[in-house]
Amino acid sequence: MAVKIIKPQPGPQEQFLKAKCDVVVYGGSAGGGKTFSLLLEPLYYINVPGYNATFFRKSNPELNAPGGLWDEAKKMYLPLGAEMVQSPRMVARFKNSNITFAHLNRDAEVYNWQGSQMCAILFDELTHFSKSTFFYMLSRNRSVCGVNPYIRATCNPDPSSWLAEFMSWYIDQDTGYPIPERSGKVRYFYRDGDIIRWSGRTQDLKPYINLTKEDIEAGVKEFDLIKSFTFISSSIYDNKELLKVNPQYLASLKSLPTVEREQLLYGNWKIKRAQGDYFRREWFKVVDRLPDPKRVLKAVRGWDRAATEKSENNNPDYTARVLILKLDTDEYVIADVRRFRERPARRNELILNTALADKERYPNSRQIFEQDPGQAGIDEVETLIKSLTNNNILCDKTRPSKNKVQRALNLSAAAENGLVRIYPGEYLDDYFLELEQFSDNPKDYLHDDQIDASSCAFNRINDIKGSYDLTALTQI
Repeated sequence: MAVKIIKPQPGPQEQFLKAKCDVVVYGGSAGGGKTFSLLLEPLYYINVPGYNATFFRKSNPELNAPGGLWDEAKKMYLPLGAEMVQSPRMVARFKNSNITFAHLNRDAEVYNWQGSQMCAILFDELTHFSKSTFFYMLSRNRSVCGVNPYIRATCNPDPSSWLAEFMSWYIDQDTGYPIPERSGKVRYFYRDGDIIRWSGRTQDLKPYINLTKEDIEAGVKEFDLIKSFTFISSSIYDNKELLKVNPQYLASLKSLPTVEREQLLYGNWKIKRAQGDYFRREWFKVVDRLPDPKRVLKAVRGWDRAATEKSENNNPDYTARVLILKLDTDEYVIADVRRFRERPARRNELILNTALADKERYPNSRQIFEQDPGQAGIDEVETLIKSLTNNNILCDKTRPSKNKVQRALNLSAAAENGLVRIYPGEYLDDYFLELEQFSDNPKDYLHDDQIDASSCAFNRINDIKGSYDLTALTQI
């Protein structure tokens, strides 16, 4: 029987697995083998009696997604004799040790781990977690099994995250790129209340540490309160195995919108989007006629529903409808955009009439509704779907798992790459105005109903259920 050897690749991956710091963060761009490295890390200690490690993702769906952390763990751990248990908690059980997989969706969930002793804490995508979550879990990082407790984490660049400031010494603050000669260099930090003090030498931090009487009686020394840290940057170019088996992945990264390409391909920690960076009207070629229905592979209309009428004293959201066609050339046409404010009964009547008209022109067209959270949103969508189904109209619902910015990124990328056409109508100026005002900051714009409807249609037409899922990029 052939022996399968699991080992890191030379370079940053190997450097990450050899690091001895209390806290090590690895990554900075997509495709560097971050998840593989993180899963490989606890295997050094699985034969140590009492050793335990805990992986954290932000949400449970991210743990369970096809090709996600749990799926990849099974591929790696089962051949090594692990028992993979999924209930009540996902655990890989080895003879002498356990590796747990859990989520921390909200800051308050850290208290579910109060009293825990975790020898190894492994954050997959640390930028998804808050600073308070990280430091609370750091307090749970303790061990009696003989292995010094440690934290390992992966990340992609996020200029808005606390981690960008925390690791700023490793990043060129003018260009946003990691400083190559600082990658893997060990630094030390001490958290003094809300202040984090850094130095390249532990002795420089000693004057800031005031031990209490209880500390001294317990035998605690100043250096016991100092943590060692390093950041190891990597990119797809360090992952020779990935480039060998899937060179198309590099093409996928290069085809991303400018900001995401800078972040995920080149590891830029400073670049971020502003108004006009997500959508520009010059990216959309205006066509003078709709395509021949024979060329249409799919027709999907996305809906963003609102039920409030406009009055003199309010400016409520619109109900928006956007029809997107996917052509046999893998191009897209935004064939219809409308928005309106009506009472629920009138709105539902317009939805039905629109769906019937779509079905007449494109028999296999589909209506997609974003389902609002809460029972009221569920009931309303179910009622709509029942009405449409009774009229032999294909329809579906989606419950977005990411924020609206992430949901819009697929359409943004396609438009920037010249793949999206638009059929003109009286809506065009309002539509372009909403697109160009869209940004990371909701205070920059008043409405995003047409964008939400567009994202809903575009993501479903490509069989993506409600979000631009960067998990696919970060799992490799």
